[in-house]
Amino acid sequence: MEHHINSISNISLTYQSFIAILIFLSAYIFIATEKINKTIIALLGASAMVGLHLIHSKDVFKYIDFNVIFLLIGMMIIAEVVGKTGLFEFVGAWIAKKAKGNPIKIIIWILSFHAFTSAFLDNVTTAILIVPITLAISQQLEINPTPILILEAIVGNIGGTATLIGDPPNLLIGSARHLSFMDFIKTLAPPVIVMMIVLNTILYFLFRNKLKVSIEAQARLKNLNPKAAIKDKKFFIQSLSVLLGTILLFFVHEYIDIEASFIALFGASIILLIDKDEPEELFKNLEWSTILFFAGLFIMVGTLEELGVLKYISEKLIDISGNSLLILTFVILWGAAIISAIVDNIPLVAALIPMLKHVEESSLYSGNIEVIWWALALGACLGGVATIIGASDNVIIVQMAKKNGYEISFGKFAKYGVPSMILVLLISSLYLYIRFF
Repeated sequence: MEHHINSISNISLTYQSFIAILIFLSAYIFIATEKINKTIIALLGASAMVGLHLIHSKDVFKYIDFNVIFLLIGMMIIAEVVGKTGLFEFVGAWIAKKAKGNPIKIIIWILSFHAFTSAFLDNVTTAILIVPITLAISQQLEINPTPILILEAIVGNIGGTATLIGDPPNLLIGSARHLSFMDFIKTLAPPVIVMMIVLNTILYFLFRNKLKVSIEAQARLKNLNPKAAIKDKKFFIQSLSVLLGTILLFFVHEYIDIEASFIALFGASIILLIDKDEPEELFKNLEWSTILFFAGLFIMVGTLEELGVLKYISEKLIDISGNSLLILTFVILWGAAIISAIVDNIPLVAALIPMLKHVEESSLYSGNIEVIWWALALGACLGGVATIIGASDNVIIVQMAKKNGYEISFGKFAKYGVPSMILVLLISSLYLYIRFF
């Protein structure tokens, strides 16, 4: 399990390397503080890298991961169209009816649905579609939705950890390490399921005697008609079929030798044919800022890679771990989680990926070195549950709550988020140890 040898060859940093580091760290600070739009910062940072000749303009494209970008665009289009069908309103009404208006059952089922959906659609889209349903049901039950909304942000991050397409860090890791959709399902879905079972069990015992609702409120939810949410049944069935078909193809993409990104684009093309609205309107709603943010980020990180900065840092990481794969795994898991609770996990993962590649190529560790990639995925995705700024969907949920008259402070969110992060990281640590060591 441990393999102690001296560090690999020393690498010295040039003055160009230090300039690139300064640009990247400055960009990172601005991204973390959110004083200026993160997309603008990423593009400015990338332009500075090229403008100062730290990387040649012809070389930048080899560092832009178009597999990630195409996958994001494809799934954004599918999510936009599916959201118009009334699917989420249908599920919300169906849950309320099946739970017979029981508030604790409704909350647990909605949270479980939110986590499940976040595994197959991006967290921000899921939040935008499900939060209004949560607010409507809370209004019907006459309860304060604030704790539920915070928990939705938490389970969105947990659910998104389970698959290749659930959270942007996983897209980056999967593309860089050539890990398939099924690799993520087989490796990360088991601990995520355990996390949701444990979390829902705790919630049940915490809230079962605290949620008091009137008989009239329960009766209103019991009498909801889920079918009323579907305006166009044919469009609903067709769109849902495309979504499910796309997800099914993700499961087998490694066997049919087609990248997940092109499956997503194919699904997006089909669903655009089905949609009666003009695609130009839909394209306006896509998160192009996110796409450009990724492009700028890839160029900045690519420059650090080109100048040998990331290889240098990876050597130091090996030294810190004492060449112990177990120590390295837990350093990556907990370190990535703690940093992701404070800053955006996307630039963090983008910077760490080339470092871990160097660590893996060094062949200094005995055991299954692949564990470091799963530690990074778990740490980066789950660290986002701790604070408001830990993940994009957290920010979106808090903003939507504020628009509806519910203030969620940093401290109030952390009251639920920090214990949740510790819980899921302990489960992750135990899982990684049992499975890989």
